Amino acid sequence: MENAVHVLKRDTELKALAREQLSGIWGKSALLTLMYFVIGILPGQLLLYIFKASSSTISFVDIILTAPVTIGMAMCYLNLVRGKNFNVLDILNGFKYFITVVVVYGIVDSMNIISLILTDIITMNKGISVFISILFGILSIFLFLMYSMVYYIILDDPRIGIKGALTSSRKLLHGQIWRLFCLQLSFIGWILLGVLSAGIGTLWVFPYIQVTMANLYLDLKKRETNNRLEIKGL
Repeated sequence: MENAVHVLKRDTELKALAREQLSGIWGKSALLTLMYFVIGILPGQLLLYIFKASSSTISFVDIILTAPVTIGMAMCYLNLVRGKNFNVLDILNGFKYFITVVVVYGIVDSMNIISLILTDIITMNKGISVFISILFGILSIFLFLMYSMVYYIILDDPRIGIKGALTSSRKLLHGQIWRLFCLQLSFIGWILLGVLSAGIGTLWVFPYIQVTMANLYLDLKKRETNNRLEIKGL
């Protein structure tokens, strides 16, 4: 019997599904986001504003702290979209993958890191500085999109390795980069509202985005599995 072609869900369907899955646990999800910011983001900001640390130092601290809680959060929401429960402390489980995710995070964020290092070590006029920021910013966005599924891939197959995870993310998102960019862009309004609420609203916007991305991952995986079965003639 031939397999039916898997039709990917529309962006509106993914977002509606995310809202449904978050129903009743918005408070817990907001707390999870707060833990993410406190562990992964706050230390770097303290180094910047209190200790006046260099951009490269802040980047290093951000990587070693943000990478583990990023995959920890991905773990929580991947469980959620699969119908499982999660505890906010599960975000700390990301440290089990410390070396792998730190390297992956460094690769994905490499353009930002290079840009910050150049800013630190090179004296540039404003025009050159803006040009470098824009150039590396565009490259950074592209890498972020292309490897946005890497954490879910590592969680589903911890033995896949760094190269395998990066390659799998590229393959999974083949032909979907522009679609993913537009999907991310569709949250801009919510993000602005979150920022205008003194940042408090982002505690709820962030889970909305993350759960939508987790649903996209499962949808793309289903398409990939379907395609493999078709190739094998099953």
